[in-house]
Amino acid sequence: MSGRTFRSAPVWPMHSVDDQAEPKPAPGQCLAQRSSEVRATLRDRLTAQAGPLLESGEQVQAVIWGQVIRPTSGVYASVRILTSSTSPYRVIVATDRRMLMCPGGRWTKTLRPEVLSELPREATLGPPRGLWHHTDALGERIYIQRSFFDEIAKADAAVADGAQ
Repeated sequence: MSGRTFRSAPVWPMHSVDDQAEPKPAPGQCLAQRSSEVRATLRDRLTAQAGPLLESGEQVQAVIWGQVIRPTSGVYASVRILTSSTSPYRVIVATDRRMLMCPGGRWTKTLRPEVLSELPREATLGPPRGLWHHTDALGERIYIQRSFFDEIAKADAAVADGAQ
């Protein structure tokens, strides 16, 4: 024998059988819950950053993060993002009166307080489809990731409700 001593492995479960453990989430539920929490936090942060751009009494209906570089371009897109002199990201802020397009942060998901384009609220962005939806509604082609499709639906539903 080599003289080594081995510790015994802990016995599972570490809690007593009488303890009532929380039920385990369904497969994939944790990731979906986490991504919706992250989106909600991002939406709240972008809404707060859009505050200086809003007129008095104007309410934000949807905030959408997008990019101007085609996402399926692979390495070319990465090089273009790194070498571009302007931010390739855009934030669309849909309010009850108008739709604004603002530049996004280059390295973080933030909103820079300047307006690149503005449209009346009758403009729509959807219906979204695929993994990346693209729209030309704001004068520039913007690619929107699937995780923001619910925001597009909110913005378009608000236009449909206002038209009735």
